[in-house]
Amino acid sequence: MSLYGKRVDVTLLAKGDWERFLLVINWEKQPAPVDLSIALPEGSYELRMRDDAGWHKVSLQGKDTLPAKALKSFRRLVPPLKGEVYCIRPAEGK
Repeated sequence: MSLYGKRVDVTLLAKGDWERFLLVINWEKQPAPVDLSIALPEGSYELRMRDDAGWHKVSLQGKDTLPAKALKSFRRLVPPLKGEVYCIRPAEGK
């Protein structure tokens, strides 16, 4: 994980072997890039994000269904003074 010297808190919660919850809070007054790495067993996953507007499906590199290796290194730009919750779980129907 890289926070680029910004005031950002990150917490990871594992729910079993296949599901993860990630909490990211940006305490800065400007957007903060955060490089994340989540280790998961091989398989296809979906990434959902909860913000103050509700749950949203997140695409990485234009893909809605992600292999585990795509989640080993990805970047998010977290809005200023905001918190986001991510849910990573096996893709439906996979």
